[in-house]
Amino acid sequence: MFADICTGLISILTPETIGAVALGIFTGLMFGAIPGISGIMAISILLPLTFYVSPLVGIPMLLGIYKASMFGGSITAVLLNTPGAPPAVCTAMDGYPLTKQGKAGKGLNAALVGSVLGIKPILRGDETGHIVSCGKVRGNKKAYAELADYFDKRALDKTARIGIAHADNAEGAEALLALLREKGFTGECLTVCYEPVTGAHVGPGTVALFFYGKEK
Repeated sequence: MFADICTGLISILTPETIGAVALGIFTGLMFGAIPGISGIMAISILLPLTFYVSPLVGIPMLLGIYKASMFGGSITAVLLNTPGAPPAVCTAMDGYPLTKQGKAGKGLNAALVGSVLGIKPILRGDETGHIVSCGKVRGNKKAYAELADYFDKRALDKTARIGIAHADNAEGAEALLALLREKGFTGECLTVCYEPVTGAHVGPGTVALFFYGKEK
């Protein structure tokens, strides 16, 4: 087993593979910073190029594009208050005020750290219909737990029907529902998957919870 791991590392730690990752990161940053063009779109556009290279070069390049595009969307979010990708909406809420204070570098650094560590924003709709941030956690499990706690504290009736919507993340929706059951929810749950257009806007992996709350 150890020998197989070493063989795999030797296979990927080559100048060609490292160069492909660097090219993918550079390309992902450019595509991600353009509002309306997501990492998935960038991969779709550049996928044919991988047909002419080794999988050890093509696949790392695609991974670099996808991961870098997640941060690339934060660049315009912080500097121009225009998210380059759906996941960067929350970044614009916190990052652009820093830019107006002359601290754009601090905002970009925070966005980079958050992207690397997998910081998940918790968003909600306020009484005026606007989407506002109500917290940040690291990782999906903590995000689902935060949503379950939010439901536990604010649900008007735990026997009433609720809704869970997700963007190609059925496992996340099931995990959230299990946590809600632990919090005492006994009602019916309507689970739906966002269609492609909405899913592309909210971002892949998104999980949304809808319920009647004590607050408007």
